[in-house]
Amino acid sequence: MAAQSQSSKRAWKLEEFVAHTSSVNCLSLGSKSGRVMVTGGEDNKVNMWAIGKPNVIMSLSGHTSPVECVKFNPTEELVMAGSKSGTLKIWDLDSAKIVRTLTGHKSNIQSLNFHPYGDFVASGSLDTNVKLWDIRRKGCIFTYKGHTDGITAIEFSPDGRWIVSSSADSSARLWDLTAGKILHSFSHNGPVNTIEFHPNEFLLATGSSDRTVKFWDLETFQLVSSTEQESSAIRRIKFSEDGSVIFSGLQDVLKVYNWEPIRCYDTVQVGWEKIVDFTVASNQLIGASFNQANVSVSIIDIEKLNMTGSSGQHMGITQDHTAKVDIASKPPEYMKRPATTSTKPSKLETSEIPNSEKAPTSQRQSLTDMGEVERLSSPGYQDAFTSRPKIPRDSNPKDIPVDPFKTEVGAVGDTKQSKSNEKCEVENLSEKTTDADDLQSCQNNKRVSSAISSEAVSVTLKEKAPEIDLSLFPTEKTDSKIDENKILLELLKDHSVICSVIGNRIQNLNAIHEPWMNGNIKDSIDKAIQIQDTAVLVDLLNILIRNHKLWTLDICAYTLPQVKTLIQDKRECYIRVACQVLRLILKNFGSLIKSTLRSTDFVTGVDITREERLEKCRICYEELSNIKTVISEKAMISGKIGGTFRELQLAFATAID
Repeated sequence: MAAQSQSSKRAWKLEEFVAHTSSVNCLSLGSKSGRVMVTGGEDNKVNMWAIGKPNVIMSLSGHTSPVECVKFNPTEELVMAGSKSGTLKIWDLDSAKIVRTLTGHKSNIQSLNFHPYGDFVASGSLDTNVKLWDIRRKGCIFTYKGHTDGITAIEFSPDGRWIVSSSADSSARLWDLTAGKILHSFSHNGPVNTIEFHPNEFLLATGSSDRTVKFWDLETFQLVSSTEQESSAIRRIKFSEDGSVIFSGLQDVLKVYNWEPIRCYDTVQVGWEKIVDFTVASNQLIGASFNQANVSVSIIDIEKLNMTGSSGQHMGITQDHTAKVDIASKPPEYMKRPATTSTKPSKLETSEIPNSEKAPTSQRQSLTDMGEVERLSSPGYQDAFTSRPKIPRDSNPKDIPVDPFKTEVGAVGDTKQSKSNEKCEVENLSEKTTDADDLQSCQNNKRVSSAISSEAVSVTLKEKAPEIDLSLFPTEKTDSKIDENKILLELLKDHSVICSVIGNRIQNLNAIHEPWMNGNIKDSIDKAIQIQDTAVLVDLLNILIRNHKLWTLDICAYTLPQVKTLIQDKRECYIRVACQVLRLILKNFGSLIKSTLRSTDFVTGVDITREERLEKCRICYEELSNIKTVISEKAMISGKIGGTFRELQLAFATAID
């Protein structure tokens, strides 16, 4: 009976440990692997941990005042921390260095976030301002003004074109990044503590100290529905990976909601006190909280939650049935939102331009501001970022493969023009520089191809299937009797050829699918190369483009020779895929490759990880240089493809030159 009770347990505390020598002020979980956590404290330090292991992996120093907020970037390669003095620092975890120090806020930095695709970050402060930073140019691009109290949370939209900020002033404000203008303000009856965009619908959720979660239609900016008042403030919300439900974290409780109609599907007593952050990995929800110098981690088994509402009860509240959010009826064009406008003009005030922007480049801060970094357990550091199966209550977890071929990518799409009459100011601190264009260009990687390229299939069939004799088919001017038997025979004549082509294709896809399911992406690529079916290789690259978090330096080095071949292919659909891969690699790895090759730092002893990274960067640089030569030759071509090659030329110049 005891064993049965243990197996049916839905939530349990995994660990509790002392994280800092003084009080903990903030923490954040890595969303990519779900297996790492970073904390900030009154001792001015940022400590990194592996979930389930109470020993610190890395201790990052550099701040001279208490750390108020921390955040991993989407790939878990960088950590950003904001301090009580208004200073923001970014560490590269691989090189163990401070790569940026940004100043400009006049008070505590209380919230941070990384742009999903570009080299940009956003910060919110107790000074009521939200700032957008270009971490390459070490400067502030915009300052968004309008809140009347401290900023509590910041989130970018999935397509990276909008940003929403929540505040203790009981509002959440939606901003257009490229236009630098407010789109709408959403209201609560208490401080707004947490905000979340739906992964693939025009929907925003906001959680407040008024003890409700509200859902907002981002096409009409109208309220879709609202939960009843809970027993305590809403501290954290997060949509499930498929977007079907939302998890709401209260004090000691997790609730599972649907929003249309509003229903509470499940309630779980967790005992995590005041939850600070949670993330989803391997069908588990991992939550973390802190109390004084202690941090505790709790686990909830999502498979044992009611996610369908089979036993849930309707909540007796009023909701707006006129504001429906239905993404299914949207055409494919919804993935790219057009430029948005506002009735409020942006104001230019150059007096607040940071000194780093006014000074000549030679006088600016060095790329790598060295800070004191103490790496306390090197083997655990690398293992911590490896995506693993569930965290068990026992010591023998079983590997549960996840099928990345079924991953869905969401986007926020078209929107209507906003007619907000809110009083707000937006400062464009970059005058009319090209930073807005940088934000626009970071969307190029957003458009993804389908997992199985229909164009590639059609090209293969056209090459292998003979043409049908169209003379057998009657026209409007033909009065002769139609011979149906002859037409059927003509249609069926090449049926076996087409079936053979499709069967071959499925067989080849199954061959690369098997190693993929075992987690061997490199083996899948190798198998696709051995098969010598270009269409299958293109399909695999399309999947990798959709799942940009799967990319590593190793995969880049292995893929680039094939990309060079595809760039020179005669089929336009293959060239487009190759260009998408190049954009992704240049965007995510260009600066890393360049900085690694230029680094002259002396390291005592043998650093195998550093040497391996350096070798991979050399391989990638050589391959990219060869591809750049090909791109330069093809940039003179007219038409759309020629324009794509010219864009890539500029990307090469920015990333690796």
